[in-house]
Amino acid sequence: MKLGQMAVVFFFVGMMSFGGGWTTVGLLQTQLVGNGWISALGFGNIVAIAQITPGPVSINTATLIGIREYGIVGGIILTLAVVAFPLLAIVAGFLLSKHLKLDRGRLMIALGVGTLSMLALTLLHLLAIPAINLLTIAIGLSSFFLVTFTKINNLIPIFAGGAISLTWYLLNK
Repeated sequence: MKLGQMAVVFFFVGMMSFGGGWTTVGLLQTQLVGNGWISALGFGNIVAIAQITPGPVSINTATLIGIREYGIVGGIILTLAVVAFPLLAIVAGFLLSKHLKLDRGRLMIALGVGTLSMLALTLLHLLAIPAINLLTIAIGLSSFFLVTFTKINNLIPIFAGGAISLTWYLLNK
């Protein structure tokens, strides 16, 4: 695997990242796992770590994969690759904003449809990760219902789910 090829993939992911980092996880998995650069389980582990670290999941994933595969320099290059297009788009939008009249409502609707389809793609790809089992699904659904229908602090299901998963893993090792 070449650092340049991965940088191109992460630049492309940065172009598709409207709607947040989770819209790009499916695209990342398709590119990285599909090209054989990382295993499905390894990808799932990296996304899990990227999710619990502060910052957007796509940037954290780029940084973690870059460091894992190429050291600190790789982490910096892949992080810059994933943020390059959004930064360029912001600068271009700022420079062109005086000359263009956009209907922001229509633009937001169009981008929302694209975001929804990217999120659906991400969900489908994450369901195929081998680490997902009945226990994971039960913890996820229980956490969802607890947070949605009670006034429980969000951290309680997170830590409880982690403790249950760790206990299960240690007992079945």
